[in-house]
Amino acid sequence: MSIDEVLKISDLVTIHMPLTPETKNLSNAKSIAGMKDDAVVLNMARGGIVN
Repeated sequence: MSIDEVLKISDLVTIHMPLTPETKNLSNAKSIAGMKDDAVVLNMARGGIVN
Protein backbone atom coordinates (compact mmCIF):
# COMPACT_ATOMS: atom_id res chain seq x y z
CA MET A 1 0.00 0.00 0.00
CA SER A 2 1.43 3.41 -0.92
CA ILE A 3 1.64 6.35 1.46
CA ASP A 4 -1.08 8.16 -0.50
CA GLU A 5 -3.39 5.13 -0.15
CA VAL A 6 -2.77 4.99 3.60
CA LEU A 7 -3.46 8.73 3.96
CA LYS A 8 -6.70 8.41 1.96
CA ILE A 9 -8.22 5.91 4.44
CA SER A 10 -6.68 7.11 7.71
CA ASP A 11 -8.42 9.08 10.43
CA LEU A 12 -5.21 9.86 12.30
CA VAL A 13 -1.62 9.87 11.04
CA THR A 14 1.40 10.43 13.24
CA ILE A 15 4.80 10.99 11.69
CA HIS A 16 7.88 9.72 13.55
CA MET A 17 11.00 9.54 11.39
CA PRO A 18 14.33 11.27 10.91
CA LEU A 19 14.76 13.97 8.31
CA THR A 20 16.82 12.47 5.49
CA PRO A 21 17.01 13.16 1.75
CA GLU A 22 14.44 10.35 1.27
CA THR A 23 11.96 11.73 3.82
CA LYS A 24 12.32 15.46 3.06
CA ASN A 25 8.98 16.87 1.83
CA LEU A 26 7.39 13.42 2.16
CA SER A 27 4.03 15.00 2.95
CA ASN A 28 2.82 18.05 1.05
CA ALA A 29 -0.36 19.92 0.13
CA LYS A 30 -1.25 17.34 -2.52
CA SER A 31 -0.95 14.36 -0.16
CA ILE A 32 -2.85 16.16 2.60
CA ALA A 33 -5.60 17.20 0.16
CA GLY A 34 -6.18 13.50 -0.56
CA MET A 35 -7.03 12.82 3.08
CA LYS A 36 -10.46 12.72 4.68
CA ASP A 37 -11.82 16.16 5.59
CA ASP A 38 -11.76 15.33 9.31
CA ALA A 39 -8.41 13.49 9.36
CA VAL A 40 -5.66 14.65 11.69
CA VAL A 41 -1.90 14.72 11.00
CA LEU A 42 0.51 14.97 13.93
CA ASN A 43 4.10 15.61 12.91
CA MET A 44 6.30 14.47 15.79
CA ALA A 45 9.33 14.51 13.50
CA ARG A 46 11.36 17.26 11.89
CA GLY A 47 9.59 20.10 10.10
CA GLY A 48 11.14 19.37 6.70
CA ILE A 49 9.16 16.16 6.34
CA VAL A 50 5.85 18.02 6.07
CA ASN A 51 5.90 20.84 3.56
